[in-house]
Amino acid sequence: MLVLGISGVFGHDAAACLLRDGRLIAMMEEERGVRTPHAPGTLPLLSTMFCLAEAGVRLGDLDHVAASWDPARDPSARYLKHFVDRYLGHEMWRGEPRPPVEYVDHHLAHAASTYYGSGLPEAAVVVVDGNGEDVSTSIGYGHGGSLRLDQRFGIGHSLGQFYTCVTSYLGLGGHAEGKTMGLAAYGRANDPVEPIQVEPDGYRVDLPNVDGLDAGERFSTLTSHWFRWLEDRFGPPRPPRHFWDVGAGLPRRQPAFSPHQADIAASAQTRLTFVMLHLARVATTRYDTRRLVIAGGVGLNCSANGAIALSGLVDDLYVVPAAHDGGGALGAAMWLTAAAGTDVEPLEHPYHGPAVDQTLVADRLRELRLPFTEPPDPFAYTADLLAQGQVIGWMQGRGEIGPRALGNRSILALPASIGMRDRVNALKGRESWRPLAPAILDRGAPELIGRTNSPYMLLALPTTDVAREAIPAAVHVDGTTRAQVVSHRMNPRFHHLLEAVEERTGRGALLNTSFNLSGESIVNNVGDAIRSFASSALDALVVEGLVIQKRSALTGRT
Repeated sequence: MLVLGISGVFGHDAAACLLRDGRLIAMMEEERGVRTPHAPGTLPLLSTMFCLAEAGVRLGDLDHVAASWDPARDPSARYLKHFVDRYLGHEMWRGEPRPPVEYVDHHLAHAASTYYGSGLPEAAVVVVDGNGEDVSTSIGYGHGGSLRLDQRFGIGHSLGQFYTCVTSYLGLGGHAEGKTMGLAAYGRANDPVEPIQVEPDGYRVDLPNVDGLDAGERFSTLTSHWFRWLEDRFGPPRPPRHFWDVGAGLPRRQPAFSPHQADIAASAQTRLTFVMLHLARVATTRYDTRRLVIAGGVGLNCSANGAIALSGLVDDLYVVPAAHDGGGALGAAMWLTAAAGTDVEPLEHPYHGPAVDQTLVADRLRELRLPFTEPPDPFAYTADLLAQGQVIGWMQGRGEIGPRALGNRSILALPASIGMRDRVNALKGRESWRPLAPAILDRGAPELIGRTNSPYMLLALPTTDVAREAIPAAVHVDGTTRAQVVSHRMNPRFHHLLEAVEERTGRGALLNTSFNLSGESIVNNVGDAIRSFASSALDALVVEGLVIQKRSALTGRT
């Protein structure tokens, strides 16, 4: 059974994935192909082509296309229906038989991605995002391969829209909720967010109800309500400030922030974390379980996830690495596969994107007349460069799914000094106050973060005294870090590199941030990697064991 899942109907995070008999064969987000973060307004065309090619099939061979939304849930949103017509009517598919399309409720798709992805026999399910068709939060239960959602909260009660409005009000930019989360650590939560109130079976948002409005009015009206409340409470919004970066030839956002902004961010984050903890308690109590799985864009909020992990409410917490809308493609395909009676294999790792081939990489480098070396032990060679204080672009194997770089499309450096954090942030064009995360060997994780179960950089956890001394570049101002704990089972090559680093420095840990510069998505192929390497202050580029260094590239030495 071949099922292609797609996402992108809500104007961002288009993606495609392909399941064959319940096993994930390939997945790619459209942003990786078009090189624009979140791929606004695009159809999942390049991602579909990749998935079909990886499986060796054509569009007409598919048994189903699973769309991660259901137009019947909101007839006023005509774009929900037209998206598939535009997608399958594209000239790329001209002459291909049109496979049957099944629509999967957006929150059900999110729920399926995290429940089936977890491999847990049963779990409470919480989905929280900006919006689905007509909902923003759902609570449900998965057991024995079956999955249901029992409670839903309308878009007027959207926690995701609240957090997005705060981010915009602070002048941090679009799709910048992660900046709000990082900024919150610098502030104090002095002001309660009164409109958001918890109830015994959930929560409510005390703003004028927008759920009865047409889709065209719903979000603009809700945004107006939140901005009015924010202005009444905190004063006029801070407009985004930009300056021209002469060296880069690009506009940049003013990196500074005020204590007032940090306090607003802290107040918003505190309220979000409080409500997420409450929803976790409601869900696990209702279904009498200590297992919880989370999805939806708010599932990327590491601070809230970390609080749940440490709350004592759960023994097993799983957040699918593609918790955002791109993961809806995965969930829709999983749901449809399970509904057809086929077992869905859990996600054993996040590496399902395009691969890089060493022979093709070498041919490309020769074509571009870029000298490179092929050391007999690329892990030892790279670890030597890192131990010398170099910052490395690292590309190996298949690309990750989800927004986090997890050791296959990464920028790496030693985390032993705050200066290195500042250097890497500057190299990427990031604000200097934003935190960076570490990748750490699983055997060393207890000494640094007190646990080993954090494979996807989705939990902000308190660090130990040892971590604050040994890896200060990866410790945020509030003493937390969102570590990727690397096991040999999940990523043997990245694990090997960390072991080589440990041999040289005494600590199997690295700064690990996504391999991209400001305004770009994560690199998808060797051409992307070369362009980012050449236009940045990276010292070296390592692709499938081939090493390019700036000095050798400029002088012609190999």
